[in-house]
Amino acid sequence: MGAFGTLPKPLSLGLFIKSLKKTLGVRALRHTGRLTRKIRNVAVCGGAGSDLLPDALSSKADVFVTADVRYHTFQKATDAIALIDAGHWETEQFILKPIAARLRSAARAADEPLTVLITKQNTNPIHIQ
Repeated sequence: MGAFGTLPKPLSLGLFIKSLKKTLGVRALRHTGRLTRKIRNVAVCGGAGSDLLPDALSSKADVFVTADVRYHTFQKATDAIALIDAGHWETEQFILKPIAARLRSAARAADEPLTVLITKQNTNPIHIQ
């Protein structure tokens, strides 16, 4: 459901958040953790993945990036791991092209005609002012 990776060199949580905001194209992220906390090991789950917090903790991640995080989940994470709620649509938008490529490839391998279209419309109903 998620992924785990290690940064080439540690970053402060503040710099990690700045980079993540740029990558996702967002102005704001909800998070817990000190901005000076060092981040090296990163766990991610696009969409509503906060139920995977125990897995992120057991993987020894320094930060867990997901979406739709509830208040009490932020409380559980405090001091144990930096937790970032980056938004549901914002964390899922990047998977569309790889999924489309896999579908096209599987169709070609099965010699089946298949047209895969990716919408160019932003379907995110949530706006941040």
